[in-house]
Amino acid sequence: MPRVSAPSGARAGAGAGAGARGARGGAAEARARWTADVGDYPADARWSGDGAWVAVACAEGAVLLLDGRTGAVRHRLAGHRGGTLAVAWSAPTDGAPHGVLATAGQDGRARLWNPASGACRAELDAAGTDAADAAATDVTDAAAAGTPPRRRIVPWAEHLAWSPDGARLATAAGREVRLWDAAGRLVRRHPASDSTVSALAWRVRAGDAAGARLCAAGYGGAVLYAPEGGFPDAPHVPALDADGRAVVERRFEWRGSFLAMAWSPDGRVLAAGMQESAIHLWVALPAREVARRSAAGQAPLPAPRAAGLPARDDEGGYDNLAMSGYPLKVRELAWSADSTLLATGGGTHVTVWSFAGKGPAGTRPVQLGGASGGHVLPVSDLACSRTGALIASGGEDGQLLLWDLVRSTRRPVQRALRPGAVSRVAWHPRERALLGAHASGVVTAWEAPR
Repeated sequence: MPRVSAPSGARAGAGAGAGARGARGGAAEARARWTADVGDYPADARWSGDGAWVAVACAEGAVLLLDGRTGAVRHRLAGHRGGTLAVAWSAPTDGAPHGVLATAGQDGRARLWNPASGACRAELDAAGTDAADAAATDVTDAAAAGTPPRRRIVPWAEHLAWSPDGARLATAAGREVRLWDAAGRLVRRHPASDSTVSALAWRVRAGDAAGARLCAAGYGGAVLYAPEGGFPDAPHVPALDADGRAVVERRFEWRGSFLAMAWSPDGRVLAAGMQESAIHLWVALPAREVARRSAAGQAPLPAPRAAGLPARDDEGGYDNLAMSGYPLKVRELAWSADSTLLATGGGTHVTVWSFAGKGPAGTRPVQLGGASGGHVLPVSDLACSRTGALIASGGEDGQLLLWDLVRSTRRPVQRALRPGAVSRVAWHPRERALLGAHASGVVTAWEAPR
């Protein structure tokens, strides 16, 4: 199996300014379109589908809506009690030209917002606590009765994922995975997962956005849920197989903790970032390859675990690949738009694997950074450009770096610096602009090189 050469560790205690001065390496300084000080830690920040808005999730609970052209604050939404953890925009539609904004927070709720008016369209019980609230002893009644009130722990709503067509929103809070329509009505409630859900993602087969499948990951692997037609029509009712487990198309099992998950845009490869300082891959094999292996006397790969759902003609099984040798846990994964490159974090380098041709098995990755310039503290977020081979990396050193693999250089071609670790990088959906959010509360839109 391929093995990553371990990047050199960062110098302990290196500051953002010192790190940037020591690693410039001739990279051009990025030009800022606008800069906004949100006055709080930005836990998440995303462009709307048309680039007209930027939503910022603040650690203290508020959600700020910034003008995508100027960075001016247009709305300050009430957000969530305790803190807002994630934001996600649906694809623009005729009825919602900017998309619908979804937020999730520490109160176990998700909310849908109208960006133009700043009005809350719906509040979603992502953690499934409403029934528990109704059954719990009221604090006032308990005091009158001389009995202590029952306390419950509300799981945080940490993960949001819109389906590619914007018709469905998936939420995860603790072990609870729920599926909602664009109006905020509950469509499906999946039985509690075996562990806390660590990532949500939609798998889209090439050219088949309408056939997207929801995938949830946690400890021990990921679960690809069956299409909606495989579930009962009645909401709130889970679909179970003969073993009493949720109806799924496939279980991607691997002993260890998933920290991040990303499907390749063509739906062929599932990549998982692991707590065990590694990444794990499942690469779809054509049915003809499985048949060839069987004819050659090789053990056939397991069929999908499903409730009467046959394997697709072009997907007879999966190859497993593990890439080890990362110095740190791998929380950062980003695919190129054409599915040929996978950029990963897990240290001070950006490690890039090629999926062109026969894929990464038996190959060595490209490592960006090190002596040629790069991050001096670990990479904290990654994003690949909508077109081309530009990779943006944000680091705990406050640097935001751009790498151009078309030029076959391992030096960053552009550099930006702000105080505080980078919490999020995100590309503009239509223009060559890059969003960077920093722990200091500074959010900046940067011009990307042509």
